[in-house]
Amino acid sequence: QPALVAGQGGGVHLDACVLEPEPVTQHVVRIGGLASGGLYRYQVYSDGSPLGPEATFRAPRGPEESVFRFAVIGDTAGVGIPQQIAGELVDSGADFAIHTGDVVYPSGAESGYDAEFFEPFAAWLRIAPVLPTLGNHDVQTARGAALLSAFVLPPNGITAEPRAGAAGRGSRGDPRRGPLIRGEV
Repeated sequence: QPALVAGQGGGVHLDACVLEPEPVTQHVVRIGGLASGGLYRYQVYSDGSPLGPEATFRAPRGPEESVFRFAVIGDTAGVGIPQQIAGELVDSGADFAIHTGDVVYPSGAESGYDAEFFEPFAAWLRIAPVLPTLGNHDVQTARGAALLSAFVLPPNGITAEPRAGAAGRGSRGDPRRGPLIRGEV
């Protein structure tokens, strides 16, 4: 039975355990009440056994904090290159990373995400999120459906009503459209 156990870290205390009753390949854990920028330890288990080392993540910074750090990466495919980028991200102190696209080569196929992204970037993904955008390679398979199903993206505030004058350019409900807005930058 998959489980995530979160605890104290960096002076912030949280006792939480999230259990998945059935095996799944995508886990989404929403935890409220986190201190802005607080550090939290966690451990992921399956059937009572740890799936990896204990890790620490930093909670998102609140709107009252005017300073944050982010990294921008893109075209990350290649033998050895993703692991090198992940190591540099870990050392960077960034709060999150934006991936500008071309996550999986050559055509954004679903079968490439584990080997080309999730495994090489595991060290970074344990501590901070990546917010991806679709690149020209990512959309070659089903208009980017694999990327959109591999990541849990923040809502973009786009509704299903089409825009005036948007004929032939897709629906406003399309997750491929719309800004990612967090606050003033």
